[in-house]
Amino acid sequence: MDDDQCGSLSEFYVACRSGDLNKVEYLLPRLSLYDLNQLESNGSTALHAAAFFGHINIVQLLMTHGGFLTTLRNRYNLTPAEESNDTIRRLLLLPDTIQLRFQNADSTTTTLFTPISLTSDTEDQSLIATTNEPIVQRPDWIDAYDNAHRIALENHEYMRKWLTKIPFAHIINMIKTDYLNQMNKVLTEDNFGLIQEYIALANDEDDARYLVYAYTTPTSFFKQINIDLAQRGSDFRFENNISKKYQDDEPPIGFGQYLFAAVIINHPSIDYWRYTGVTYRGMNISNDELNQYIYDARILTRSFLSTSKRIDTAFLYLQYNNPILRPVLCVYRVTQRHTSLAISDLSAIQCEDEVLIIPFVAFRVIKVDIDRFYVSDRCRVSVIFLDEVIMTEKSLEWISWQWNAEDLNIFCQLLFTRNNDRFNQHLPLGAMLLMTALFDLEQKPYERTLKDAFDQFLIVSINREWLIRFPIFIDYLIDGLNYLPLNIARTWIYHYFQTRVNIEHIRSVLNVLTNMISFFREIPTWIRNDDHEKYSLNVLQYQSRIDYIRDNENNDLFVIDRFLTTISIMDSTVLTSGFVRRSLFKFNIDIQQFSPVFLTVLIALYGGLHRFKRLSLDNKDTVIFSPLHMHRDSLNNSWLIDYMNANCWTHLPNTDEIEHRIHRISSEDDSPETIDLFTTWICLKGVKQPWIFHKYMSWSAFQRAIFRFHRLALYLSEFYYVKYDLELELEAPATFREDAISIMHQYTQSEKNETCSTFLHCVAVALTRLMIPGADF
Repeated sequence: MDDDQCGSLSEFYVACRSGDLNKVEYLLPRLSLYDLNQLESNGSTALHAAAFFGHINIVQLLMTHGGFLTTLRNRYNLTPAEESNDTIRRLLLLPDTIQLRFQNADSTTTTLFTPISLTSDTEDQSLIATTNEPIVQRPDWIDAYDNAHRIALENHEYMRKWLTKIPFAHIINMIKTDYLNQMNKVLTEDNFGLIQEYIALANDEDDARYLVYAYTTPTSFFKQINIDLAQRGSDFRFENNISKKYQDDEPPIGFGQYLFAAVIINHPSIDYWRYTGVTYRGMNISNDELNQYIYDARILTRSFLSTSKRIDTAFLYLQYNNPILRPVLCVYRVTQRHTSLAISDLSAIQCEDEVLIIPFVAFRVIKVDIDRFYVSDRCRVSVIFLDEVIMTEKSLEWISWQWNAEDLNIFCQLLFTRNNDRFNQHLPLGAMLLMTALFDLEQKPYERTLKDAFDQFLIVSINREWLIRFPIFIDYLIDGLNYLPLNIARTWIYHYFQTRVNIEHIRSVLNVLTNMISFFREIPTWIRNDDHEKYSLNVLQYQSRIDYIRDNENNDLFVIDRFLTTISIMDSTVLTSGFVRRSLFKFNIDIQQFSPVFLTVLIALYGGLHRFKRLSLDNKDTVIFSPLHMHRDSLNNSWLIDYMNANCWTHLPNTDEIEHRIHRISSEDDSPETIDLFTTWICLKGVKQPWIFHKYMSWSAFQRAIFRFHRLALYLSEFYYVKYDLELELEAPATFREDAISIMHQYTQSEKNETCSTFLHCVAVALTRLMIPGADF
């Protein structure tokens, strides 16, 4: 076992190697399946380290947690068991009875996609059931339905009625006479008699465990019953001979496999073996079968599904050299007790830790990792993570397909609009319930109701600071928007940004969206334009021009700038072209001819910086000005825009013209156009004569222009500022940078009275932030 010289080792590996039990207990629930089995830089896994150094308590903890593949080999081609002591080796090794089942398996044959307990009727055959039949002849073992959870509930309800309305003895007799008697050609005489005996005992003792014994006995019975279930599928209750011909108080003829499953699913004698938790299944499937498992798909089992609590057992069923089939590990998270059984005590091969998932269980595909699990250089396994989909009677999902649209809408409104419910004013549980259930609803309430629910959720969450204090509320908001119909999501968020005059309400939502986009590196569809008439980004591009105020803690707010800049960096094409950008292109303006002060004005008013790597030079970040990245916009009826258009955007008005225009404006006018005018005047006039602005210090528009510079400095610092050698930069021939340095120098030498200090600081810092190496200003 090598030490750390091979490179950095993970925190989890070091904790396992050193025997730090508390640290291992803390890290275990936070690690993925791949983290648990990661081959470290020294060629070893965490389980190797714990086993090699003899930390029995650590090994016991890891094996109890599950998910560790004990057959992985380190750089010396040793498994954890092979480099441990005898005590630990007994914890790690699979029992011989499991190992022997695979020694005679023919790896060149095609393993049938059936439950993992594949055994043979005759002793001279391989203990692994294999077949050379074409894949096209294999039955469909799963269904992929959007409403799989609803079908699962309806099928289970239908099958449960058999046990509540039909005497148990009648059901067992029908299984025996109508179904089992048809298996003479499948089972040998001895095995046929054994299965008959188990079924008779189930009837005599009113105990469904004997059916589990029959299922797990090493015969072909389990294989045939699963084929029969899969071939008939999940729509069995709609067949004429069961839905019309028979009463619900008598067992149907020709459906023995479903009667057998119904007993195992519902009989109370099985309750002790109910199971919830994580379980693993190894299977070898074709690419077409693998393609059914796409993210967020709903998968419905059509037969019994044998899995194991031990990942090692699942891996024993994988084939790595089959040219037709791919090795796949399924990781199931079972959450309802009635949908699976831990049948080790009832199985003929108890040491497999088998978990039997019943027919008609709905799972949602959480993630699909193709060839992600590393076994060796030539062996990689695809991993599918599936979570059980829960749907109970009288739940909101159930109501959505049982009630008519009007009743559903009224009910959903009452969830969050009851006048006498003060609780919803503090915790929006009704709105949260509706938002989290949206994906599963068969039909949805009316558009107005959905929008009101989101409004209620945000009003309460912002007022009570739930979005800040509890991250789960952020998940509710994002998941809800993702599950809303696209047109409703777009119009709601557009209306929300358009009607909120309180910047704090916008701020909370935009902080959530900015963090989400930065984390996932993807812009949600409901934010993108795609020619939608109500476009939320368009509203924000105008509103960002009035986001100059300070909050109660004297912090400048520039959340809209931050959000739009994040959008611009990821994909500037989703921003509307804007009046200013269109004007620049209309007059065919050469950006390279702009003077530094012109660029300063444009950046202060509209943004437009673009950061990227200079791949052709030194691969360092640089920033340039680009109209395509202007994330703010201006109304086209302002004096400044009219002036620029009249002069084809070749030059700005001079300071005297701007001052003359300002003299004609009321001191109480704080419109975006007036703020733009002051911002332009400040950029042109500079700070060499700050007393010029004294008479405007009390003007609201002037103060907001100052706040704009401070905000500009903050967001430029966050997104674009690159540290550099100041002395080297002073030697560079860049007029714009020299002017900025001169302003900074004047600021440090000036008298810092309270009024001018804020103004000088804002301008100086803003201009300093624009001194970015590599930018061609």
